[in-house]
Amino acid sequence: MSTTTAAGATAKARPVSGTTYDALCKYILRKRLTRVLSYSAIASWVLITLSTWELFGSPLHFVRLHTLLWCFVAFAVGVVPPLVMRKLMLAPRKHSYPNLGTHIRSLLASPSAWQFVFVHQVSASAIAVCFVLLSAQSTKISIFKPTTLYPWHLNERFVYLLGSNVLLGTAYAVRALLTQGTAVQWPLRRGVAVSTRIQTRFPSTLLTTLTLSAVYSTCFIALYLVFRRSAFSMLLFIARPFIYNFVRSKLWGLSLSVTGRLFALNLTTSALWTWSQTLFSVYATQPLTVSQYTANPTDCMISGISCQAVSGYYQHFAISELAEIAHDPKFASRRKAIFSDLRTPQSTSAWAVTCRQLLLVLGKDYQNLLNRGKSHPVSPSQPPPAAPQPTLPKTPTALRKAEYAPIQRSPTERFLDGIEYSINTADVALNHLPKIIDHGTHGVATLSRSLSSRQAQTTKQGHDIQTGAQVVPAKPASFMNNWVANKSAPLVTYYQITRNVASCFYRLFTDETVERKLELSLPDVAMNIWAITAISNLAARSFEEDPYGTVQRDIPKILEALLLFQDAVDQLKAELRDDKADTWIEPVRDALGAGLHEIISKFRDRLSAFRFPPRIAKRLQDVVDLL
Repeated sequence: MSTTTAAGATAKARPVSGTTYDALCKYILRKRLTRVLSYSAIASWVLITLSTWELFGSPLHFVRLHTLLWCFVAFAVGVVPPLVMRKLMLAPRKHSYPNLGTHIRSLLASPSAWQFVFVHQVSASAIAVCFVLLSAQSTKISIFKPTTLYPWHLNERFVYLLGSNVLLGTAYAVRALLTQGTAVQWPLRRGVAVSTRIQTRFPSTLLTTLTLSAVYSTCFIALYLVFRRSAFSMLLFIARPFIYNFVRSKLWGLSLSVTGRLFALNLTTSALWTWSQTLFSVYATQPLTVSQYTANPTDCMISGISCQAVSGYYQHFAISELAEIAHDPKFASRRKAIFSDLRTPQSTSAWAVTCRQLLLVLGKDYQNLLNRGKSHPVSPSQPPPAAPQPTLPKTPTALRKAEYAPIQRSPTERFLDGIEYSINTADVALNHLPKIIDHGTHGVATLSRSLSSRQAQTTKQGHDIQTGAQVVPAKPASFMNNWVANKSAPLVTYYQITRNVASCFYRLFTDETVERKLELSLPDVAMNIWAITAISNLAARSFEEDPYGTVQRDIPKILEALLLFQDAVDQLKAELRDDKADTWIEPVRDALGAGLHEIISKFRDRLSAFRFPPRIAKRLQDVVDLL
């Protein structure tokens, strides 16, 4: 897509307001956020009241002032702060990481990630306190259980519930960070109602969250039973006035009813967070139509597709709206206004800015797709430095021959070396001679038996060779060797199991999965589809709606961009060959095919008037033949 850079270099600046479109978006999104908070407050009142209501209790529990007050506190401190953190960490697309280990290292180095976890822990603690205060009358659970010596002594049941909810908040935040739950998921199609999107996303998300919260609760109960006394013993030095009786009591003073309350608390907290986060995700990505309500819709649209605030968050809304304007027949007047807005020689036309911004979006994603999300290679204009030529060795000199030649010794030195070797050999033989004499007959008999056995073994081996039998040397059995082998077998098995588990974890943290390859290569599928739909439909509609022919000179670079992008997407699909890859890539391929079909069907007889590079011309001819 070299033409994208050229178009960006030749286009002149257009004097438009850079805050028009994003100001309108902020106004509408504030109203949507108010609606999210209202629905979340109602859900907090319903869920917390139900979870703390006694089975056959009075229905007035739902409308008591005490209940309404603590439900509001739980909403204000337990639901709103996670929503605020989600808004502050809002990202229009997921960040791409090659593997899980790189993702975890980036999270550990990010202060916002630690703040995200801390906010969820505090919110979970607040919900647990409100839950205990509302359940105090029915379950007799209180925050404090004073004694004569320690009037501020805590109730172990409250600590039990509080610890479980704090663990749930930590696990929920860590899971959201690992799955990049702070990044929004844009809808691929416009016109889908908010209620339909909520009904599609919320049930599956809620089921997964409730299942995981039940698993977290079970794990906390097991950990509490195992490490209860040891943990409180370590904390006794710094929190003696609050937990002194926890260590002294030998019996576990928690009942099944309290454990049931624990599951109710954790499920309520998970359901509240899931509901509020789902509402926020849906309303934060619902497409907008704002430019038509301004005095100059064309300038407002251009300011939107050029806006890079919040990492291009508002640009997504603008390009989505532009795709609808380009595709829907009822917006013919809007398209004619874009084609007819030529402006003055000092400023660029509306179509030139629109085409440039759309090609820039596709060009960046095309380069990212070619490099598979890795760092960009060296630019062709700056070739890498040439590798140094290997230096040939010079002709060896006489000195170097002398250095590597063997040492030459004189005849006298060689004679003295032989005498020294003979003397050493004789000394060794004389040292063994007294031992042979002392053994006497026993040594002779041993030598005789050794020679006889060796002769018999040689005769037997000769007979086996003649008969074709296989000779297997005898191995002496050793009790120590067998004992060591039996004792070391469990250690070897344990070592092999540990090694296999460590290898699995290493591959989990270092391998690049198909999902991560797709996220690296195509991180923003929705934006690609909208940009392809917008530029292809605008180019196709210009055949009938462009009164000055301003679009026709850009048809070659638009077709070149779409064809190159299509080749790169097909290459990625052939490289991965996976069902998940097909689900991820097919919407982009369908948009590219539909866009090419729109343009070629309109300009089929006039494509010969345009000039294309040889490779693009051949590729375009293949597409024309298929249509």
